[in-house]
Amino acid sequence: MASRLEILVVVAVFIVALAAVSFALFQNPAEKCAFEAVEDGIKFCSSEKEPSALLKGLADSNEFVVAIYQSQGEDLSFAANTMVSFQSLLSANRKSTTLLVLDYSGGGLSKCQTNYGLVQVNKEISAAECGKILDRNESVFIFIENPDNSLEQPEVAVEGLKITLKPRLASDMQGMALVSLKAMFADSEETIKKINEMLKTIKGV
Repeated sequence: MASRLEILVVVAVFIVALAAVSFALFQNPAEKCAFEAVEDGIKFCSSEKEPSALLKGLADSNEFVVAIYQSQGEDLSFAANTMVSFQSLLSANRKSTTLLVLDYSGGGLSKCQTNYGLVQVNKEISAAECGKILDRNESVFIFIENPDNSLEQPEVAVEGLKITLKPRLASDMQGMALVSLKAMFADSEETIKKINEMLKTIKGV
């Protein structure tokens, strides 16, 4: 028969474990953002270190995957300029850049579109093939989420090899991309100007 001391030890361990789980489940989201900064009205957040330092470090990577989510019948034209900006500036810095459109129209990931890192390619691939790209260990992933007007302000979360853009409005996306890229590549100002001029030309502005 277990002694009273052994029972108390087991109970204490259980309480500590329960408290740890409860803390993880109910932790205030703001507490997960241990390091934060605001640039041009965009909140940069990380639980690891200063977001600017993380972004500069990620700029040393050679492979990038830029992915955007798509649900049933959703028109992604609002995100076209953002994708072009990432593709253009990363390529200008000699980075291999794979674009992905993650199709969640069936509830889960059903298929993807990708350029396989080639500017003039756009191919539909299966969820399994898409998963292989998402499983790359050495690539930096830039995920662009759909606009969420419940956010107080647009946010860029930086964790490990993952950058997540969380726009409040569709109109936030382009600015978020350019500010993030500028933080990664300090000498990108002139390239960004050229990208903006090119996009204005395409729009006929």
